[in-house]
Amino acid sequence: SHENREIISENILGIYDPNKSKVSLTLFQKSEHSILSTKFFEGSKCNKNEKDNNKQEAVIEFHCTPEFPSKIVSVEQTSACQYLIKITSDSICISKLNNTEKNF
Repeated sequence: SHENREIISENILGIYDPNKSKVSLTLFQKSEHSILSTKFFEGSKCNKNEKDNNKQEAVIEFHCTPEFPSKIVSVEQTSACQYLIKITSDSICISKLNNTEKNF
């Protein structure tokens, strides 16, 4: 279990802020494919050794994949202090969203 592990370092890519973070849903015509995305702000400082106060941010994209299990597909650094995290899940597929109330 992770409770017994010693934390060597911690890097926060961002924190969800309901006042700043916007959730968007992209639907593709004639397709079950959809992408739900949101942005996380105010993560760890980018340069811990410098006086720069820029903080890390991350965009989280949930991709509809009805035929595959939910998993983290990739974590990419798109530019300095900017990250893109892609997750696949059947939970955000249009057919499931239409039939179930979801809380994100």
